[in-house]
Amino acid sequence: AYDNFSQETLESCGKQAEFQSLVFALSYFHAALLERKKFGVGNLPGAASGIGWNMNYPFNVGDLLCCGNVANNYLEANNKVPWEDLRYIFGEIMYGGHVVE
Repeated sequence: AYDNFSQETLESCGKQAEFQSLVFALSYFHAALLERKKFGVGNLPGAASGIGWNMNYPFNVGDLLCCGNVANNYLEANNKVPWEDLRYIFGEIMYGGHVVE
């Protein structure tokens, strides 16, 4: 997932260290969500045993790249890293917006 960000993008933020750390964390989070899909959907036996998600959620690279843009904008606009804001935006809005319970 980290490969989706170009070197130019990784160096575009004024707070490079913070931005690159955030991009790494986002990439890990994104990869974990995609890997979880491999454990199946629903209540079927075998590969589709349903221990992954209760439905096939459409997480994609666009979500990851959009989160990267948001992270860049938030870091440029704030003196400190707004962890609570970013956690809410990424987890509840950007990715959480796909989840239906």
